Amino acid sequence: MTKNYTALGKNSNSGEQDAVLSEKPLKVGVVHYFWNESSLGVNTVVDNSIVQGGNVIYPNMELTFIGEEFKKGVFDEHDQRELPLFNSDSYRYLLGGLVDLTKDLDYIIIENPIRGINPYATKAFKEFTETVNKPVHWRNHDYIWDHKEDWNKFNKVFEHTQQAFPRTPNFSTSVLTSPAKIRMQKYYDKEINVIRNPIVCDNFYKKDDGKDEAFRELLEKEGIVDSGEKIISCPNRIVERKAIEVAFPIIRNLNEITGEKYKLLVTASIDGEKPYPQLNTYQRISEFVAEKHNIPVSLGEISKFIDGVNFNIGNLYHISDLALSPSEREGFGLGYIESQVSGTPMVGRYLTEVHPDFEQREMNFKHFYNDELIKSYGDKWVNRIQDIEHILSDKEAYKEFTNKLGIERRIEMANSVLEDNKRAVEKHYNHVDSARKIAKTMKLPGYEKLEEVK
Repeated sequence: MTKNYTALGKNSNSGEQDAVLSEKPLKVGVVHYFWNESSLGVNTVVDNSIVQGGNVIYPNMELTFIGEEFKKGVFDEHDQRELPLFNSDSYRYLLGGLVDLTKDLDYIIIENPIRGINPYATKAFKEFTETVNKPVHWRNHDYIWDHKEDWNKFNKVFEHTQQAFPRTPNFSTSVLTSPAKIRMQKYYDKEINVIRNPIVCDNFYKKDDGKDEAFRELLEKEGIVDSGEKIISCPNRIVERKAIEVAFPIIRNLNEITGEKYKLLVTASIDGEKPYPQLNTYQRISEFVAEKHNIPVSLGEISKFIDGVNFNIGNLYHISDLALSPSEREGFGLGYIESQVSGTPMVGRYLTEVHPDFEQREMNFKHFYNDELIKSYGDKWVNRIQDIEHILSDKEAYKEFTNKLGIERRIEMANSVLEDNKRAVEKHYNHVDSARKIAKTMKLPGYEKLEEVK
């Protein structure tokens, strides 16, 4: 028998600890389609809640990552097992692979199974869950019903979306927000847990270690910003739903009214090959619009420097005067809480599917704009870019946009709520609390002794 170890459940508010005994190391498998740049959001959430949060309450936990296209530097210190969950159209092959690769594991977490990027993988996930005699938890970040471009593929495999969900006792599932739970109940009528994405707050507090200054110097050395430019960060990937071009007239307006030299830094560029080639088209068009109208912007150039080892996204927030999030759709929106803990004011689009959930947890986003400023086009992103092109080209349209925007007033309000929002994040979005709730949902060893997660 393996030597007993102690799992610690630490309450981030009280500092108290509970000791939970387990007779063997906790062997947990984490499954996702791929572990590359295209899964940046999932990688971050897994690192926060499972790797770092889980390690606090289960110090001897052994993690195994299953999927394809492992990016160098992503979970390298853990066991990695290749399975073509994105590329294969044989669900039987994938099912066999999942069963074989998880034989020595005790608990399985599948990330984003209902996204439907590869419906054959979703079918394999379902049958795997129904086949194995071990707890399997599905964490849903994104959903097939939000991606019309994938419906046809999905409907070839599942006649009804309800058929995609397992019905066996070993199955549990969770979503990121309360509105997502309400939507998902249309397709799955059993228990749905809400486990919100956390952040590791320590990564975002300002530290006097010279890293922020070094990061700024690196960006200047690489020619991403000039020494006289100030930074506005846009913590988004360059994909259609993030609507990064909406930030272009905002940057122009800020430079005009302040006399400063602000430059927009969009954090992550996607190569467009996976999952969708049209992402290349979106980035090229966005670059064309920015260049045509002399908008000072860097699209994704900094992503290679935010490696989590030398510098993290917190360093970018620290050297930014403002963060912008023009996104039209988010599964959760880590940037909304990262920016606040970092002490960086944020302005962006108010999203009815995510921001009410934040507001229920004492955060304030009343200064965000809505459709009255710029229409949300959803999948018709080309029309949105045409709107922005018109605003940047036509004096009257630009004047109407900037008058509605009132950017100085919004920034003032963003600063006024910053400290309260920071305290709310520390209270409600802690990585250890998230890991504890996952443990309770999956009934991991000693879960009964973990203090209640509020």
